[in-house]
Amino acid sequence: MSDSEQRLTYYKPAWLNLMWGELAGDKGCTKLDVEAFMLSTAKPPPPLRDQPLLFPKPLPIKREAKSIIEGFTEFREWLNTPPPPKPAPAPKVAEKPKPKPKVKPFDIQDIPGAMDKLGWKYSAKIMRKWFAGEMNYSTNDEDDRKAINQHGQAYPPSMVDTTTFTLDWILSYQRAKEKYDELASYEKLTTPAAWNKLIEVLRRFPNMRYSRDERYRGAAPYFLHPWKLVGEDMRRFHENFQFQFVMVGSSWQEILAKGIQSSGITGTAFPNDLEGALANFSLYAAINKVYYARSTQTLARCEITEVAIYMRDTYTFYDRSDTKASQYLGHWNSTGMRAVPAAELAARHGADWLLRPIAGEGRLTEGNVFYPVQNKDFRKWQAEHKQGGDLLLFSNRRVIKLDRPIVLEFEI
Repeated sequence: MSDSEQRLTYYKPAWLNLMWGELAGDKGCTKLDVEAFMLSTAKPPPPLRDQPLLFPKPLPIKREAKSIIEGFTEFREWLNTPPPPKPAPAPKVAEKPKPKPKVKPFDIQDIPGAMDKLGWKYSAKIMRKWFAGEMNYSTNDEDDRKAINQHGQAYPPSMVDTTTFTLDWILSYQRAKEKYDELASYEKLTTPAAWNKLIEVLRRFPNMRYSRDERYRGAAPYFLHPWKLVGEDMRRFHENFQFQFVMVGSSWQEILAKGIQSSGITGTAFPNDLEGALANFSLYAAINKVYYARSTQTLARCEITEVAIYMRDTYTFYDRSDTKASQYLGHWNSTGMRAVPAAELAARHGADWLLRPIAGEGRLTEGNVFYPVQNKDFRKWQAEHKQGGDLLLFSNRRVIKLDRPIVLEFEI
């Protein structure tokens, strides 16, 4: 039950889940006892995806039909068998008072269902994929950035997702489209940092066999096609040929903190499916086609005529080392999400003991009890079920033919 009658301000989605709406005063929420209302992790995990069938289904055993005589003999024996003795009546026990009805526990695996109700199709899909994956996670900041798991190895192929997110869907959101346009500009592709990275990338292949392009009559008679060179492997393409990027968005905790610092988030945009699925991610540019020639034995001249742009991100519940506590992901139940400023502040300052379940508008019903969720709750689930895999995400590539080639000359 509630251990405090104090009403806290909290926020819920409003206006077709497009804006935050405030509930304060008499409509505020009350804090609940943590042990009586605890986020559940007891639900059995889903079947592991991408796993071979270990034990094939056995074929049905064919049984020979019994003869008529054998069947009649068994029937006669059954008729002559005396009935079993009736069991003694059980002693009467005084009826215990029925316990007061409790709110049905909310399991962490039910969050994707709540996301579906918010209209977050991709957020729900990628979280379900995380639950169904093999155990896979990073243990430090550098490994998280490079997608290295707890065994010190690159995330296995089953933890690399290249099909869930398309660039068209990502760019349907204005903030992502603005960053894409910035990255695709000639000015961004030719910054000093990008220029140095391009030279670094191209120097890796001094003895590469470049394909002859008979149609090209300029000073660079050979070309390199990186996408074919890596066997159309998205991870290898990124590791070997990306040279520029832009960051898009911020974490949920940063979004909530910004709203609280500006005296409330009423009227500001409610998180959308892109923020639910990817939050902060990056768009990258990589070399897609480059013409090459030797000016001298030690001097190379390259003309980059095509670049490919794509999204890369890690879907993880790793808490970075520079944070005081585990990231607050909102209060959840089967109907959706609520944001409690007091809880966000407590999480940001490392006061986890102040994160409490809440009863919306003080009503103790299943639809009004919301549970605080943090990154560490997903790590706890992993430890309990030995399952749950952080993912390396890529979108598809969009190839851009440059109106103005990027020309570089450098010593090999």
